Amino acid sequence: AGPGRVTRLRKEAAKMGLDPNVWFGNVEVVAAKRIGRETVQYVSNIYKYYIAYRLIVDQLYIKDKRKRK
Repeated sequence: AGPGRVTRLRKEAAKMGLDPNVWFGNVEVVAAKRIGRETVQYVSNIYKYYIAYRLIVDQLYIKDKRKRK
């Protein structure tokens, strides 16, 4: 789904009383209905990678900070 489609999904989510600024549990619901699970699963997978990388970076930062003391 491109940016234009996501914008339409966000507008539709707002009309349904969902938060158009939050993907999970909100715009995600509309995307699953209109586009299908593939887009929703893709975003979920990318988010999992983001969280994993973020945790690694945070741990490296903490480790480096401790070394510098």
